[in-house]
Amino acid sequence: MLVLRTGATTIRVAVWCRLRRLRLAPDHHQHNTGHLLLRRALCTAQSPRTQTPRQSLTDLFTAAIARAFPDTPFCTAVMPSSTADYQCNNAFGLAKLGLGSSDPAEVAHRIVCALPANDLIASTRVVAGFINVSLRDEWILNNVRAATLPRQPTHGLPKVLIDYASPNMAKELHVGNMRSMLIGDTLARILEYLGYEVTRISHVGDWGTPMGLVIASLQDSRHALALPDNASAAAATTVAELGSIYAEAKKRFDSDKDFAARVHATVRLLQQHDPETHRIWGAVCEISRRRFLHVAERLAVSEQLVERGESAYAADLPDIVGELTRSGLAVESEGAIVVPLPTHKTPFVIQKRDGGYLYSTTDLAALRQPLRSHTWLLYVVDNGQRQHFEMLFQVARLAGWVRNSAVRMEHVNFGVVQHESSGKRISSRKGDIASLSDLLDRSVEAAQKALLSAGHKSSLSEDEQRTLVTHLGPGAVRYFELLHSRHSNYVFNIDNIVALKGNTAAYLLYAYTRLVALDRRAAELHLLPPPVEQATDNPRIPHSVCEVEFGAEERRLSLRVCQFGERLEAITQLLTPHLLCDYLFDLATDFNLFYDNCRILPAPT
Repeated sequence: MLVLRTGATTIRVAVWCRLRRLRLAPDHHQHNTGHLLLRRALCTAQSPRTQTPRQSLTDLFTAAIARAFPDTPFCTAVMPSSTADYQCNNAFGLAKLGLGSSDPAEVAHRIVCALPANDLIASTRVVAGFINVSLRDEWILNNVRAATLPRQPTHGLPKVLIDYASPNMAKELHVGNMRSMLIGDTLARILEYLGYEVTRISHVGDWGTPMGLVIASLQDSRHALALPDNASAAAATTVAELGSIYAEAKKRFDSDKDFAARVHATVRLLQQHDPETHRIWGAVCEISRRRFLHVAERLAVSEQLVERGESAYAADLPDIVGELTRSGLAVESEGAIVVPLPTHKTPFVIQKRDGGYLYSTTDLAALRQPLRSHTWLLYVVDNGQRQHFEMLFQVARLAGWVRNSAVRMEHVNFGVVQHESSGKRISSRKGDIASLSDLLDRSVEAAQKALLSAGHKSSLSEDEQRTLVTHLGPGAVRYFELLHSRHSNYVFNIDNIVALKGNTAAYLLYAYTRLVALDRRAAELHLLPPPVEQATDNPRIPHSVCEVEFGAEERRLSLRVCQFGERLEAITQLLTPHLLCDYLFDLATDFNLFYDNCRILPAPT
């Protein structure tokens, strides 16, 4: 299974960049000295986490601009460049302020002249106001390994809650669940890597009208549910069967008023903890839960994801309505209880005419609880719920639940997955793909086909092929999903997902396999560094090592590793995991060029 263990992989790349430096040092023939140097230079895990190149350059240019143009408000703009390592673009904005010159190039030269002395910048070049910056090779070499170190837990970081996956019980998982599941899981992993304390919650739908549809239909048909523990695998009720029951019940609900009334009555009985209704509900939830856990495992979703159904907040719903009503925030409207909002034409309904509660009421309860202990709340839900979350967050603030100005509540929205032929949204209800589980099965079959077409059959046993495609298929689906910006729709194409070339999981695994092969060969030569957890210091690479020719491929790869932290910071600000996939692809591409053009280990004797 391809899990985005980017930190560990990037560290491995960094290790081999520095290993080549040390192996080519002038004194490498002295075995004892060279071996000690190797161990010391790679032992950096307990050293302070260094700044990224962009952070360091930002500090330098901030100081330079403040010195060249005192008392002038500005925001330092440093970014990667296609013509140099980085560029600073502040000269254009400063020139418009008429600070002695309206020529951006002249302003840029004044900024360059004001740069503090440093060991980071090798050279600068002003081009029409752009300040192109090249970094010192020595700085890159001395920071390439430390740049990958995970941030240690830091006091003051907000405690984060991420609500994602959130499937409905009694229904098969679909593509929409996959997007929420994988985006949320990846954001949680990244934030934890950066030192945040993260709580993962899956707010499952187990308490509303969909559940009432299934229970009422089961009661009408006298269908007995069979749990796997109490029946053979063949006889056990499946989520697919529950999904079929739901689909038929939904059609009946839309056309049969008597059945619709019975469904609403069933929901009220469930909310009132009627014993028989509650028993059927428990069995439906257990069947659905086991299916979800199986699919989540195939996609390598963290086991730390905690299920928190709508039912968990049932006891809080009367209190929510009562509190908002007593405060005057909620009022009666045509028999229902609503919260009027000045920014929206329609009010936020929290209780129906018949006294029943809505998912909006449950969402309020689910929001109020973590606001007491978390200061950053992320809800990974599709674009269709944008207005709902705008209203939800506004009600929470009006109710006085947000007592800290630093609290962030964010809807991490995402687009839809489109069918390849029609371009329309893939829908399990329309039979485009029966379920997410079927999609993963198709990915395994496609991975098997791709391997056979590439001629790998002869080098792998049947068991090895089976193991490989079992992991490659779902891993490729995960990567393909995360590769796309969450803001965009994308077309689902199974052949592109498992392709062996291009920006795919298979290409990344190819580069990773080369890294593993290097480890194996280095172990045979007794050149492997000590484990990261044994690190004790962070020595700088000696000058003799830096005198070794720094090839273009090696420099590009080393700088890419140094930029790892920058990419994580961007993801944290924008909450866009696709930036990590872009980085991984660039890293793999740079590594393959480095591998093909630079000798890393001694030639076999």
